[in-house]
Amino acid sequence: MSKPEKFLNIGISILEARGEKPGCSGKQLWSMIRQARNLLEEQGIIYSDEEPGQKTMGTLRVLVLDENGNPTPAQVKLFPLKSGESAKTFHRVNGRIDMIREMTGEDGSLDKFLPTGAYIMEISKGSEYIILMEEVRVTETEMTKSFRLERFVHLGERGYYAGDLHHHSIYSSPVYGGDDDVCETPEEVSCSMRAMGLSYGALSDHHNTLNHDSWRAQEKEDFLPIVSKEISTTNGHVMAMGVEKDVIYHAPFGEERTEEALRAEFRSVTEQIRREGGLPQLNHPRDYSVSTSFNPAFYDMLDIFQTMEIWNGSHPMYYGTTNADAAKLWRDLLEQGRYIPAVTGSDTHNIRANDYHELFREIMWLCETLEEHREIRESLAEEYQTEWDCLELLHKSLLPAMEKWAESNLTSGGVKTYVKLEGKHTVQKVLDALRKGQSFLTNGPILYAEPRKEGMALTILGNLPLEQLYIYGSGGYERKMALTEREETQGKKYYDYSLILPWNEEIRECRWLFFAAASDFTNLAITNPTQNMQYFW
Repeated sequence: MSKPEKFLNIGISILEARGEKPGCSGKQLWSMIRQARNLLEEQGIIYSDEEPGQKTMGTLRVLVLDENGNPTPAQVKLFPLKSGESAKTFHRVNGRIDMIREMTGEDGSLDKFLPTGAYIMEISKGSEYIILMEEVRVTETEMTKSFRLERFVHLGERGYYAGDLHHHSIYSSPVYGGDDDVCETPEEVSCSMRAMGLSYGALSDHHNTLNHDSWRAQEKEDFLPIVSKEISTTNGHVMAMGVEKDVIYHAPFGEERTEEALRAEFRSVTEQIRREGGLPQLNHPRDYSVSTSFNPAFYDMLDIFQTMEIWNGSHPMYYGTTNADAAKLWRDLLEQGRYIPAVTGSDTHNIRANDYHELFREIMWLCETLEEHREIRESLAEEYQTEWDCLELLHKSLLPAMEKWAESNLTSGGVKTYVKLEGKHTVQKVLDALRKGQSFLTNGPILYAEPRKEGMALTILGNLPLEQLYIYGSGGYERKMALTEREETQGKKYYDYSLILPWNEEIRECRWLFFAAASDFTNLAITNPTQNMQYFW
């Protein structure tokens, strides 16, 4: 499935969950978009994202220091301001995706050659730091901007470490026998992860283990690389996390492709991973493609996996998406008493996060242009009425949300899994914590639960404001409550909504509880379940 088809399928799935009836697939919609472009070109109407006039270029030099004054990798986002825009009038959701995503290096610096003009610059380093924003103007004269990050919480001191469990590099590309369009080296991936404040990361390329040596070489005092491989079985993707050797198995084809043979394939793969001391993980179990999702007929054997990726970063965690379906599967298993700890993985194939930039701009341009050229639109609608109606639905009701997601959460560590450890983090400790579900999942906020005699103590922090807390328990228990910021952080550049949730009769009847905190799906955290709570009553 191409990236444009995937992006459109995500939107169509959300529309369907809202009760809309798009009536077409991403593939059909993408075909219509290409035909519309051809019809316009025949009339001499050519799409271009270039602004008229001669561009001049300039160099912006960025230097970022950590809270101790030391140079550090950090994420740098640049949003070009259009004519008439300023820092006061700029809004992230503005009908275009033209964000430039980069990161500073080991020396804390970044040199970026850019078209001259005004930009909003955002400097960040994951969930534990205040986000810095400033308007800059790039001229033909080199400019240097220096920033010092401010850390509002150090979760490592509390035993929590953030990591990305699903990431690709050039070793997944055709150059090394793969079929993914990835060009970043393990060194670049490591820098990108550290720029997001991650303390560990698994580089999980397809088809081979050729990245292992160069990935292990990325170990630093503040970063732990974990060797991994995403195994493309004939009926789903399995992660061999922490396994040095390549996992070899027999893939059934033709007359051999029976249900029992397919089941045996999964058993063989997961048993090999366990024998090597690794963690067998099921990735994106409800993906669009049959070959990349897990066969529903095999749900009875899901317990052979030690973790399940319910939140894949290449899709938003939103109603109707494959992530929402995976989360529902996970919760159904909890109701059955089958606990498989949940994890995230960014599934990044492009650390600069510009996958959908061109497609998004072209869709916006296409909709606006066809409104001006009604005769071409009517000609198009004769053959593609259903697809056009679908595109209008996406354009009017969903693309702004998709724009915010693409600019907020796509890249290394855009979604991450925090694990709770004792002492310094090691590969074995990280894998053990994942197996036990001592973790929470997030694309921004910090959320973890600790049972106490007086109730469930919830630590809820963020560098962006939050609105709601969601409580889920066994037996279909659900509750939503508005979050109130604590007085201690009011007026500051970070937010604390921590609270103690008293035990009540409804909660006492739950075998397990898990929590979510969010403002929207681009600023969301989910815990793994807390069990055996009666010990604290």
